[in-house]
Amino acid sequence: MSTGAPLNLDVTARTTRTEVRWSLELRRTRGTRSGTLRIGDGGRPFRTGAVE
Repeated sequence: MSTGAPLNLDVTARTTRTEVRWSLELRRTRGTRSGTLRIGDGGRPFRTGAVE
């Protein structure tokens, strides 16, 4: 993969509770560089609700 190439992730969130809030932390490493990217909904956690 080249620098700046897009990375697509498919995330499926399910819950049996009424509602949960969550965010995704993606740890990355390239050579000697590494870091963590926190992915959410515009700076807030995602919200997932149960479907009956």
